[in-house]
Amino acid sequence: MSATQSDEDLTALAKGGRQSFIGFLLRLLARLPFFFFAGRLYGPEALGRFASALVVVELVALVCAMGEKRGLAQRLAEGEDKHPANLVYDGMLLALIFSCVVAAVLWLVPAPLFPSGQFTELDRLIVIAIPGYALTEIVLAA
Repeated sequence: MSATQSDEDLTALAKGGRQSFIGFLLRLLARLPFFFFAGRLYGPEALGRFASALVVVELVALVCAMGEKRGLAQRLAEGEDKHPANLVYDGMLLALIFSCVVAAVLWLVPAPLFPSGQFTELDRLIVIAIPGYALTEIVLAA
């Protein structure tokens, strides 16, 4: 590996890291108005339950994506023998299976989502977002 190729790789990694951080900040900024209005409309208890559950849902969905954001890009770049659509489909199928299993477990055992133990049946519906979030991560990476 030459020095120029190594520098190009480091530059590409740094650029990807900056874009990921900026994307995180944009998602955070997009949620702030919602949290403000939700706190006013529903009260601090409901907002706290929602925020706690949202953090768990996002973390679980990212784990269910199984590192496909970077792995998929690598396989698409190197996988000359396979059709790119098949590689994307494989990643999506894997994420869908794992996220549905985790969503079912969290539906049956909602304690990690709501540590206070106070929730309604409507609150438990937040687990439906896990497969969609995991699939979105993979599709955006593709």
